[in-house]
Formats: sequence, C-alpha cells, structure tokens
Amino acid sequence: MASAVEGIRTFYPEINTVPIVIGILFILFTIQQFGSKLVGRFFAPMMIIWFGMLGTLGLIQISKHIEVLKAVNPYYAYHLLSIHPEGFYVLGFVFLCTTGAEALYSDMGHCGRKNIRISWIFVKTHWS
Repeated sequence: MASAVEGIRTFYPEINTVPIVIGILFILFTIQQFGSKLVGRFFAPMMIIWFGMLGTLGLIQISKHIEVLKAVNPYYAYHLLSIHPEGFYVLGFVFLCTTGAEALYSDMGHCGRKNIRISWIFVKTHWS
C-alpha cells in the first residue's frame, strides 16, 4: 500500500506520503472491527477498477508490440535451457514467485475458505 501511495510523488514530489499511509491504515483498522465483509464491500469496486485498468493498459501495450506473445511459446523456454543450462536458476526464481501462494492463507478472512480451496486446485496443478 505504501508503494502505491508513493506513486503520488510522480506528480507531486513535495508531498509527504507518510501521513497518507498512516491515515489509510487507521481507517482500515477502524472499519475492520465491523468485519471483513465491510472491508470487502469497500475495496471490491476499487479492485475492479484497478484490475480493469491494468488489463486495459496491458492490452493496449500488447497491441502495439504483438511480438511479446512469443513468450508464451514453450519452444523459447526449451531453447533457453538447451543453450544455457544455468537457465534452471531462472526456473527456480519463477518457482519462488509462485510460492507466494501462502499469502492466500493470510487473506482467508477476506476471501473465505471455499475460495481458498478452489484456488489451491490451480496452485497444485501448477506444481505437479
């Protein structure tokens, strides 16, 4: 959250973002006592807008540079590993990124047990 607020400095370099972060945290902890349902109702519209914007901007950039879709082709991964055997380190880094799934547990109060269980199906099939 703090890094998101830091983005304000792009347009207003003189702004002190610490009080903004503290204010947001204070509001979150204040409304959290009323249950995660209220927090979810508050953040759901913002998350829809956020992910919608990320998707839109991503599609715009992909349409300008369609060649990035080559990255989805598994041939390039095989080629990388055949030329550079140390490329397995890259795979290790990717694996470390995917192990962030334990964060699902920390959000169980917000997402619910059923959503976490369904999500783990995808995590387990990815690791298999």
